[in-house]
Amino acid sequence: MQVAFRADASAAIGAGHVMRCLTLADGLRQKGAVCTFVSRDMPPALAALVAEKGHEIRPIDDERESLVAAAEIRPDWLVVDHYGLDADFEREMRTAVRKIMVIDDVADRPHSCDVLLDQNLGRKAKDYKQLVSADCVLLIGPHYALLRPDFAQFREASLVRRRREPVRHVLISMGGFDNDNVTGAVLKALKACELPTGSSLSIVMGQDAPWIADVNVTASSLPWPARVLVGVRDMAQLMMQSDLAIGAAGSSTWERCCLGLPTVMIVLAENQKQIASSVSELCGLESLMTDFSETALGERIRHFLVQENYNRAVAAVSKLCDGAGVTSVIEIMNTEAFS
Repeated sequence: MQVAFRADASAAIGAGHVMRCLTLADGLRQKGAVCTFVSRDMPPALAALVAEKGHEIRPIDDERESLVAAAEIRPDWLVVDHYGLDADFEREMRTAVRKIMVIDDVADRPHSCDVLLDQNLGRKAKDYKQLVSADCVLLIGPHYALLRPDFAQFREASLVRRRREPVRHVLISMGGFDNDNVTGAVLKALKACELPTGSSLSIVMGQDAPWIADVNVTASSLPWPARVLVGVRDMAQLMMQSDLAIGAAGSSTWERCCLGLPTVMIVLAENQKQIASSVSELCGLESLMTDFSETALGERIRHFLVQENYNRAVAAVSKLCDGAGVTSVIEIMNTEAFS
């Protein structure tokens, strides 16, 4: 099976679209599929990762070139993960592809697709009733979240660990780019917060993030041991070994939920508000916007230091996602491929 992915990444839009497509592409490749990424200006480190995984990259400058690339590939599936594309683009692409799957988060525009995936909590099939055809297969909710297989692998051990370990290790992750240096703002606010004795921090940043040097300086001034990790490849294991996260409310939300990792969630973009609100409500607190104060961050950390609150959060978020989304999506793609 030939599968083409139309997704972009940049400092402005982040790396999430390409990363979740890459997770699906890896799963498809294990089943024998050939995957090609059709992308504009993919950042060098991310492009290297895609190539390392064994997938081809077709660089484009405009959407006309998307059609040219698809006409050459003749894919069985085109997977579109892009907020700037809608039914007009998808209808045009149908001349060169057999089936189309759209990955969406916002339900704000019409689509011409055979399958639509929206992995967000709180999303309902009715939200897409007027946006897709009646015969479009809708995959709705975190059960379909596209997570790498190591998250399912570490899930049981992670949940067992949370029953016996106190909060000591804090993980901070604001996505692949963090163009506004929210990571630095978190670290500066943390200086005024109280963490348990013996606490340590792991701060994760993407290889193309613009504020790595600044974050390293800030991290070195903290009163707790803090390590800055760039281009992490073992995120599932790192999350399993962490007791609390401070993180962006993007696709990584479902990774943390799979491993039962309680999180102080920070909204970095408009499309993250619903995710943050839904998940934070389950944990008994509110999420933060990027203009958060030291007091607000400290209150949310203290919330999770209460064992009853911590246990509630672990139980609630771990029910949302079991890490089997890729398998479920591929099964449906195989079923629908030649129907």
